[in-house]
Amino acid sequence: MHKDFEKWNQLKQRLDAIKNPPFFNEREIWWCSIGINIGYEVYGKGTLFTRPVLIIKKRSANTFIGIPMSTKLKPRPDFYHLTFNGQEVALMLAGQSHEKPA
Repeated sequence: MHKDFEKWNQLKQRLDAIKNPPFFNEREIWWCSIGINIGYEVYGKGTLFTRPVLIIKKRSANTFIGIPMSTKLKPRPDFYHLTFNGQEVALMLAGQSHEKPA
């Protein structure tokens, strides 16, 4: 997989310029731009580098602790499977992908 770090950097700068971040609460699922990362870390998909994230703990008006989610179900202890809105999804508890880069 080609990792477009420059495109992510440009988007990250635009996101950083947003003055009024969205209002969120614990137990909500939000699509978050989590970027493209080095190594085997979880990264976002698509042009906005997004992934659904379950908000576990609100730390302030601007920060939270969250768990990234995936629709790829893997039989591993670090993937907690659950059903959300009739679809099976997985909480990615280890915070990294074990897939080897291309």
